[in-house]
Amino acid sequence: MAQSRKKTTSKPKPKPKPAAKAAANPSPDRNLNLTGLLMTGMGLVSALGLFSSRSTNILAAIYTLLRKGFGWGAFLLPILLLGGGLIILLRNMDGAPRISPEQTAGISSLYLAGLTTLQYFTFPLDFQASKIIAASGIGGGFIGTYLLAPLQYTFATAGTAIALFAWILISLSLSLDIPILELFQWVPGFFNSLKTLYLKLFPPPEKPAPRFAPPVRISVPDLKTPPNVDTNPADAHKMFPDTVADLNWVLPDIAEILNIGQNIKPNEEFDLHRAGVIEETLESFGAPGHVVEINRGPTITQFGVEPDFIDIRGQKRRVRVNKITSLADDLALALAAKRIRMEAPVPGKGYIGIEVPNEEVSLVALRDAIQGPDFKKLSSPLRFALGRDVSGTAVSADLADMPHLLIAGTTGSGKSVCVNGLISCFLLHNTPDDLRMIMVDPKRVELSGYDGIPHLLAPVVVDLERVVGVLQWVSREMDQRYHKFSQAGARHIIDFNNKTVKEGGKKLPYLVVIIDELA
Repeated sequence: MAQSRKKTTSKPKPKPKPAAKAAANPSPDRNLNLTGLLMTGMGLVSALGLFSSRSTNILAAIYTLLRKGFGWGAFLLPILLLGGGLIILLRNMDGAPRISPEQTAGISSLYLAGLTTLQYFTFPLDFQASKIIAASGIGGGFIGTYLLAPLQYTFATAGTAIALFAWILISLSLSLDIPILELFQWVPGFFNSLKTLYLKLFPPPEKPAPRFAPPVRISVPDLKTPPNVDTNPADAHKMFPDTVADLNWVLPDIAEILNIGQNIKPNEEFDLHRAGVIEETLESFGAPGHVVEINRGPTITQFGVEPDFIDIRGQKRRVRVNKITSLADDLALALAAKRIRMEAPVPGKGYIGIEVPNEEVSLVALRDAIQGPDFKKLSSPLRFALGRDVSGTAVSADLADMPHLLIAGTTGSGKSVCVNGLISCFLLHNTPDDLRMIMVDPKRVELSGYDGIPHLLAPVVVDLERVVGVLQWVSREMDQRYHKFSQAGARHIIDFNNKTVKEGGKKLPYLVVIIDELA
């Protein structure tokens, strides 16, 4: 009996469950809702106290408290409180504005800087005078007074103005979430708008029309015309012969007269090493990027750099292009290169091209460019090869599509080589029946070697006195051809030659004028 009684009394009683801790530890979302409600309520109360008739003692007390505490800035306080409260309460709705903690701190700091600035421009003599001004409800109130006092004590009057300006700039940068330098991008456009408005309101006076004096006769000495200049316009078209001997011309074989270029095997390991140096250098200067493509040409190698992302106040942003291009000299130093060239961005690509000279330069042969696919696509008689681009691809062009070409460059950059390559392409693909050329070489150096070829209408012009007559003949020949096209109902020389050949006539050759350094 005793044992059974002992067993029944030893059963443990169930313990009550612990109460939920939700009430003791409210969730952050609930705290935000309470904060939003509190700010909205305070905004409504402050707006009621400032903009109502203050018929009760409570409203009058609220008005006095706000005006003494915030001065002129009290009228902005309800807007800030209502706006902030509504943004917090409506934060989960679609399309609601998002404000980061840094922006919230920036807006608060900007408001305090405004109160301090308002109090500064009341120009108080000392701290006691500043408090008297704040008690009157003007300036920045007591908050502006107590913020201004340590600034004036530390920096004096002039230094306080500079400190307030820096405070406002930093607050604006945090509020708008942009760097400080971007705050001044509107300045040039603003001054241009002011200038335009000023010119519209106050147009400059019109200049009076010039008064022409009566013509005065000036005695001109009789200058003798050089005997070599063709001065008779009627005979200008007879300056060059119109026809050449009727021969069966045979175009030369390109493979027999032109050599193949020398291709240097690329050193991929060295290119990868230089790519790593570029990435490390950009990383060290705070502009990270990675090489996504390497194009090796005959004289330079192009490294395609894609900017990476960096953290700016908790947000990821891509590195700016101008920040990478400004590091050209530092990259040249790191790569031990004489100079580098940046193409930002490469047309049709999503990266920045950094062109670094090769240690060994490959020979670009004219035969390689002529036999390239780009040259073969062109069917015009005036096609010519330009060379290779940064990726080693042959580049060609058509003079008929231009139809004028100016070759410019520094000394030793290859202008003469380009002219000789252009002439060679014309000679290799056109007979004298298809193409005639006029060459002007006052220096008697570059084009004199072509004297005697059957494609020339006349010997290479080297006398400056004959250049004017030659160009006049070219102009008249062009006018005559336009008249022929008009009579035949042709739009261009190809259409005219097709109609002329069908009718049994003789086709017109292309006419190319090449002038070397006529200054």
